[in-house]
Amino acid sequence: MASHVIICHTSEEHAARLAEALIGARVATSAQVSIGFGRANELAGQFGTIDAFLIDSRLIEKCLERGAAAPVKRRESPRRIVLAPSVPNSLVIQTAQAGLDDVIDMSVPPDVLLASLKDSLGGRRNIMSHPIWRSIESPRDVHTIASPYRDAIDREIVSMISAGLTDEEISHGVYLSCQTVRNRISRMLERSGARNRTHLASIHIHDQYSNLDLVLPCSTGDSRQSALQTS
Repeated sequence: MASHVIICHTSEEHAARLAEALIGARVATSAQVSIGFGRANELAGQFGTIDAFLIDSRLIEKCLERGAAAPVKRRESPRRIVLAPSVPNSLVIQTAQAGLDDVIDMSVPPDVLLASLKDSLGGRRNIMSHPIWRSIESPRDVHTIASPYRDAIDREIVSMISAGLTDEEISHGVYLSCQTVRNRISRMLERSGARNRTHLASIHIHDQYSNLDLVLPCSTGDSRQSALQTS
């Protein structure tokens, strides 16, 4: 069964082309467009059953903000899938941190892209399926060690690491010197048993988002595939 989707995008032109391609390829029965998250709730209310929100990766920071729009809240159907021109590890971590369900690389060949969308909409892949999680093992004693966080500032620092921020950017965010931030990270690495800051971030993400509920049926077709690569 094809899906009813809402495309939350920063470009109306790109979103309209994507919507046309999704319908033409039978990935979606209907595809509505919201510039940013402005009309997302309104459209969801109008169409009743919405299977997925397809979210431009440039809107990720909005999803990370406290009190973000309803469509990006965790553990709610419909699915929340990020569309990106490339998928670096930092974006995977940001997507997980925002509580979204998956991130799709729009630069791949059309047949691969459609297969990825089909699998994501069908619940056969999700953000925790990404290779980054398989390449970073948790410490053997991760369940027996004390919490690596000394206080709320430590948690904020790890959250910023997970979002791909540098030490300098983190220092501005928590109003501490770069050296103090590095000292805190070093102590958290020691307490957690993590090998490096990326490993520490992966533990943080797994702790927060390992129980995401990811289910959504979808079917796909084979027409107008090239237009799907626009994001």
